[in-house]
Amino acid sequence: MLLQKENFSQFTYNLSSKDKSVNIRTVAYKGSKRKLLENIEHYAKEIDAQSFFDGFSGTGIVGAYMRSKGYVVQANDMNHSSYIYGKVFLRGFDQDVVDHHLEAMNNIDPKAGWLTENYSGSVFRRVRGAGTKALGEVSFIIEKNHVPRAFPPETVLRSNGNKYKTKQWAFIPRWGCDSLPVTPLLQHRVSLLAVEVEACSDGDTSNVEANSSFSFVGKRNIDGVTLKNMNPISGGAFHNTERPRGYARENAMLIDSAREYIKGLMDISEDNRNALIFSIILAADKVYNNSNDQKSALKEWTAGSLKKVEFVSPTLIEGLKGEQHSGDIIGMKLKSDLVYLDPPYTHGVLYASCYHLSDSIAKWNKPELDHSYAIPRPLAVCYRKNGETAGGFYNKESAAKAFHKIIGDADCKRVLLSYSDAPRNTLTMGELVDICSNYGTVRVDTKDHRLCMQPKNMRKISTSLKEFFIIIDKKGDR
Repeated sequence: MLLQKENFSQFTYNLSSKDKSVNIRTVAYKGSKRKLLENIEHYAKEIDAQSFFDGFSGTGIVGAYMRSKGYVVQANDMNHSSYIYGKVFLRGFDQDVVDHHLEAMNNIDPKAGWLTENYSGSVFRRVRGAGTKALGEVSFIIEKNHVPRAFPPETVLRSNGNKYKTKQWAFIPRWGCDSLPVTPLLQHRVSLLAVEVEACSDGDTSNVEANSSFSFVGKRNIDGVTLKNMNPISGGAFHNTERPRGYARENAMLIDSAREYIKGLMDISEDNRNALIFSIILAADKVYNNSNDQKSALKEWTAGSLKKVEFVSPTLIEGLKGEQHSGDIIGMKLKSDLVYLDPPYTHGVLYASCYHLSDSIAKWNKPELDHSYAIPRPLAVCYRKNGETAGGFYNKESAAKAFHKIIGDADCKRVLLSYSDAPRNTLTMGELVDICSNYGTVRVDTKDHRLCMQPKNMRKISTSLKEFFIIIDKKGDR
């Protein structure tokens, strides 16, 4: 079925700034639904719903809002940090007990631990840059214990861990090299010199004298290393520079100490412990040197990241108690008046990778890390390197099957999907409506909002896009 423009209805039920319930304290998140809360409630009211299921709960804000409006809420998410948020919002906690421990946490002595060691301060990184024009010969300074490595054809390694395929040898310097060879073409993303390194074809550079200076230009034999086929390889120009690793060191030490404090609490309920863990994630999110995700950090420290970390209480939600689940929604039995779904539609947004630090703080399992990324990641969420996928919604075929399974199995009056017409979506709007049409009466409403809310200093272009609400009233009576 081709989806025509006239199939859409304009939905203009805007959020009221006077509604205090939207001031729910939670973490920053890609695709946050804070501005859609009243819209979602509207669709529940249309069918006189009493119960509500949020299938991809993320920050927990949708479930928190719906609970505050009197609905019995269930929610689910695969990320452990999202499980904590949902537990806190849907189960509640003892505010007096939590405030008592927060006071202790805000006066705790800083002590370096796992977070400090891996995510604080600055580090010298090999990053892309414009490079400079080379006039005459270009030299390397080879420092002791930092000699270059030679890699065979087809396995040239880049700083992000990806492999660059080439038919030539590449001679890549490690930390400590003064600079990378550059040519005038580097102004247009050309950098690494491809050379055939006969003397160190197996990666052994022990025959190269440390602390020696030599030039690649105009020479064929340097200190026993034979160089041939000196041609540029396309790529970005690289240079070594100092970059923040995420947290100011003092803040990381305070977060380490506070998390160990919670770990050591014995006589405390699960609900109160979850609220304290949530408070640490909130505080860590506030001083992390990137407002968008945890896969990278900004080039310069922001004013907010240098402020002293402060542990504050999550929002205590009043209402009927609900339940938070943690698992793969595909195959899960969903029973509620209204089932709301907002899955990850785009290829590149892998939420477990984007918010791995929040998950690590929530679990406090101090996982083994892969340090080849800009910000070290737990090995379990290095999906591409592991040859794994992050779930059923990240490619067209599996996403279509997942939607058929979830919508078809849902025991409910209505399924509500929110969908943004952003780039790199796995399914088009028409394909998604075609799937939904198999299970009931479908209509589509739209709402305009901004595409990108990243900081201005990241020079991202923010334009409007449409948020679609796909409403499926299921066939038959419940």
